[in-house]
Amino acid sequence: MPGNRAARKEQGYGGRDRERAKHLRRFKSRHREYRLTRRRWRDVKGTRVRCGCHPPPGPGDLSEERTPATRRANSYLSHRQVAALATASGDRATLVLIMAYCGLRWGEAIGLQVKDIDFVKRRINVNRNAVEVGSQIEVGTPKSYKVRSVPFPAFLLPGLSDECRDKPATALVFADRFGNHLKRTRVSLGTRSWFLTALTTQAYHG
Repeated sequence: MPGNRAARKEQGYGGRDRERAKHLRRFKSRHREYRLTRRRWRDVKGTRVRCGCHPPPGPGDLSEERTPATRRANSYLSHRQVAALATASGDRATLVLIMAYCGLRWGEAIGLQVKDIDFVKRRINVNRNAVEVGSQIEVGTPKSYKVRSVPFPAFLLPGLSDECRDKPATALVFADRFGNHLKRTRVSLGTRSWFLTALTTQAYHG
């Protein structure tokens, strides 16, 4: 009996070992498929195609000569063009100049409060960002949480002084006629906005 019991025990261990071996083979197979799927690109006649997303191209699908993709260089306005754009913007001239010469984004500019302007040190404290979500304005931190202080040129002092005159510290520097945040202007054809008009005028006279 003891011998039979030992034999059955050994046979039981062998069964469990076979189950472990079967699970291990299954795991290795799935891991191999996973590694093949992770290999996202492969070369097909010198052209890289995404594996698993598109079938490999046929013989007539690849052209012998391919034009490399070129990135269009950024273009910037000259001082004269910025001045023409600001003049054409009318009462939004200071807003245009602030974004042009201080590097503020639209949401950062319209989120400025009077207390954010340091006229003595000629610096602007960028503490918030106003984003238009649907028909509402959501105020949060600047992009990438980059609260910063930026200088502004002396020729912007008169314009900023006019924008901040007789306003409380928490009032918006650039606001609509009701004292609320400005909405983003539209520049697509067929729309009417002060910025589109300014762009058109600057294009003719800039």
